[in-house]
Amino acid sequence: MDDRPAPSRGFWIDRTAKVALPLLAGLVSWFVPLLFQGGWPHGGMADFDIYVAGARTALQGGELYRSGPDAFVYPPVAALLFLPFTLGPVIVWKLLWAVAGWVGIIAIVHRSGLRSWRASVVAAACIATAAPVTLGTELGQIELILTCLVVLDLVPGPRLFGRKLLPIPDGWMVGLMTAIKLTPGLFIVHLLINRRWKQAITAAVSAAVFTLIGFIAYPQLSIFYWHRLLVTRSVGFESDPVYIDNQSFQGAALRLFKLSSLASEVGTLLSVLTIVVGLTAAWALLRRGQEAPAVAVIGVSTALASPVSWTHHFVWIVPLAVALATHHSTRPVGFAGALFVLWVWIAPYRVLPGGGMLELGYTRPEAIFSAITPVLGLVLLVASMLAGFRHLPRRHRAPVGAAAPPTRRSPR
Repeated sequence: MDDRPAPSRGFWIDRTAKVALPLLAGLVSWFVPLLFQGGWPHGGMADFDIYVAGARTALQGGELYRSGPDAFVYPPVAALLFLPFTLGPVIVWKLLWAVAGWVGIIAIVHRSGLRSWRASVVAAACIATAAPVTLGTELGQIELILTCLVVLDLVPGPRLFGRKLLPIPDGWMVGLMTAIKLTPGLFIVHLLINRRWKQAITAAVSAAVFTLIGFIAYPQLSIFYWHRLLVTRSVGFESDPVYIDNQSFQGAALRLFKLSSLASEVGTLLSVLTIVVGLTAAWALLRRGQEAPAVAVIGVSTALASPVSWTHHFVWIVPLAVALATHHSTRPVGFAGALFVLWVWIAPYRVLPGGGMLELGYTRPEAIFSAITPVLGLVLLVASMLAGFRHLPRRHRAPVGAAAPPTRRSPR
């Protein structure tokens, strides 16, 4: 039973004021320009439209996994979870979805170590200027929600509104996100490696339960989806992975080596290396008690190692940036982290022409420029791993030449 006193009226006023600034920044940076450009209410949030259309198609028994630029690429349980958004005016749902993503960013910043008005200002800056966040809002992407739920599930710390909202064990939200997006499954591996048995079991069971619910609701769609995933190792991405916004190692390799077999091999090798280095770095960070940086490192690893990681998938720079600012990082980690965060925040690679396979016509310097993101990310992971091992807690050893402590003798 929770005997803590309920938050006072002053607490709620203070929290509301600090949340209002980032929300205002979001409205000014996204909603107001959209409104004046004539894009509201009919335009904007193309990905959110795909989610809702997928939920409606699955409910009506239509062809959910059809080809085309607006293809639905998530497991059937995702279509089930988006059913409530098919009720009522979609305009209202879009606005609420955007606000939910912004509140998620605020919660991430707060949980990752910043407090008071500093957290409010940093969250406002992220929402208004960071490319992964602004693009995620513009598209209505689920990545903002996914990142928020994983961070809140795995990183201990004070809660934005005082108490835990649901009396459910930690790990269940990681399981839910794994059932929807698959890539958060790396967090379950992370929990197992670090012997977080309770969280790992909860996450695995949660993922299995939500996946089973999808099978029960849509058996044929589930069989088709999982068969395609196991046989082709693809979830049906219709957008070509060579597209400039795909900033994973696979995308970079495809642009550098022009869709050759070498590109696939190099991309796969670097993706596996990223996973190994990321898991090792997180393990070392946890040994030092740095849980927020460890979770951020795993998040970055999922984005770099996934076959397709669009710019808005790199929302992980938000918890990473806060973790770097609030924890004592070594100079190499701080420098590598700052470079990576700044690069992804600005996303200068997006000035290159993209779409329609234009990427295959890149010159060598342009192809290299388009591959900087994963290289900087891997440098950060390696620096974090080396720093983690260098500063691991050591067992106490007596100094050389010191007298050994007396030993106890058993009575004769």
